[in-house]
Amino acid sequence: TSLAGEPAVYDKNPVMPPAPTLYSWFAGVSAGYLIENDEEMYTLHVGVDLPEQFAGWDQALYLEVGYAELSGHSSDLYDDYYYYYNDDYNDDYATVSKGPSNSYARYDLEIIPVTLNWKLEKPVTQTLNAYTSIGAGVAFMEGEARIGSSRSSDDDLVFYAQATGGVLYNVNQSFEVFGGARLIYFDDPEFNLFGTSTEFHGVDNVDVLLEVGGRVNF
Repeated sequence: TSLAGEPAVYDKNPVMPPAPTLYSWFAGVSAGYLIENDEEMYTLHVGVDLPEQFAGWDQALYLEVGYAELSGHSSDLYDDYYYYYNDDYNDDYATVSKGPSNSYARYDLEIIPVTLNWKLEKPVTQTLNAYTSIGAGVAFMEGEARIGSSRSSDDDLVFYAQATGGVLYNVNQSFEVFGGARLIYFDDPEFNLFGTSTEFHGVDNVDVLLEVGGRVNF
């Protein structure tokens, strides 16, 4: 306030604009097909764009969770089961699901990888970008085997790594779609099924995933 004839005095400080944000966040999903294991795989990721470039490429870090369920048949697993439930181990089980040694056991393997990834991205055209990434973490594995009416399951935690490459299309400033491939590797899980240490020999632990997805930028 001020008296008549005196210059006006304002009590409020001027409103300052917010400081620019150095980091921007994003989230996305993808779906794809595992070539060697012949199954689908889905992923969900959340990450942050970094303010500095690396060799002319934009950088980002993101955390990703995936899901795949593999299934198949294994003669090795059946042989383990047949050997375990015979006289060499326990006479009480000698008559359970006996059969020829070339019979097959059916298995299901659930894979949930959790990885931290480093992504590089570079514009190719005004709306098209190329990207590549590498990441590593762990995979939660749960395996189940079925032979006749008998079932056995176990879980394991193994090392998991991946590398991706592809292109993305910027629909607008907030949304983009992408497509590419990723090379996947994970250590073979070891399960204790039907009382014996077992590996699923029908599962390929090196695979290529062809995928498409979308991402929202905040």
